[in-house]
Amino acid sequence: MTKEANNNKKGEIIQCIKDTNAKALFGNVNNLDITTFIVSCILKIDYKELEGNISLQPLKIIEGVKNEMVPECDVVIKVKLNNKERIIVLEFNYFTMDLASFFKNSNYTFKEKKNLSKAHQLKLNRNLFYVLKIISSRIKKGNNYTEIIPVTLVNFNTFSKKNKKLNKYGVVDILDTSDYYSENLEIFNLDIVKCYQAVYNNKYQGSNIYEENLIIMGAIMATNKYSEVKELVARLHIKEEIKERMMEVIENMMGEGELGLYYYPDQEKKDFDEALLELCRKEGRSEGINIGMSKGINIGRSEGINLGRAEGLTLGRAEQQRDMVISLNDQHISLDVIAKAAKISINKVKQIINDYLKNNK
Repeated sequence: MTKEANNNKKGEIIQCIKDTNAKALFGNVNNLDITTFIVSCILKIDYKELEGNISLQPLKIIEGVKNEMVPECDVVIKVKLNNKERIIVLEFNYFTMDLASFFKNSNYTFKEKKNLSKAHQLKLNRNLFYVLKIISSRIKKGNNYTEIIPVTLVNFNTFSKKNKKLNKYGVVDILDTSDYYSENLEIFNLDIVKCYQAVYNNKYQGSNIYEENLIIMGAIMATNKYSEVKELVARLHIKEEIKERMMEVIENMMGEGELGLYYYPDQEKKDFDEALLELCRKEGRSEGINIGMSKGINIGRSEGINLGRAEGLTLGRAEQQRDMVISLNDQHISLDVIAKAAKISINKVKQIINDYLKNNK
């Protein structure tokens, strides 16, 4: 994996939404004042009341179950207040394509946008899995489910659902949203690009200072301009010492210091490629089976059905492999990842691409 330093133009920074930077802001034991501030905004509790009552928790959720995936969150915070506890999980879900589409006015094809939308949902599903694991991992044997610790998941996204800058979800009656099934799980989705738009269109006033702070923080995490970061931090409704600490951390990240402003662009691309890879596999399996069943049924005899199924599945897989290779190649995904997705050799991938290009000259 290549470690890429800040090569942006003068006055530009790598956005704070990106993993290392977001974790440096909110997941560092040396910056608990900044973490306390963001928790204050999320829970709508005065900063002074929370001071000294939060702690950072392990990021990996290990339950001791064999052959089970071990999730790792971005930032996990425990809040202990008035003898009650709550877990806050912060997840930073960014896609360079989202940011480029807005800030650089980049255009993408319909297929690219469709794949990106699928990848968005995969991220949200993964994060939901994380918080459910957190809830179950903290239930101790024999407590009769009386000590379930409530969990709040906050997704800082470069995308939104229903074109909103801020959503809040809970387990409610869909016919009467005031009727909560349980208050042990709540989820915030914050679209940082929509927050940025709202702030600079002067349409960011929330219903209270906590919501306004969240929207401003979203804009801070979206921009790549240092001057805008400085201006936005100044707008936050918080004491000056916290603003100064926040700028100190961000400025430290901009340099080559202890934190260093590093992120892993190839890791982001790898994660995105693997998400699409899994989607293609699922779609390929389904279509191959449908082709096989259809061909077999058309033959009509039991032997024919079996033969048709087998032949159809073979044809379906070959067709799906070809479509998958062409589709992923069009998205500039590396040949080794395409080969892995299609379960064929790199030479076969090259052959499919070359045949496709010859036939479409």
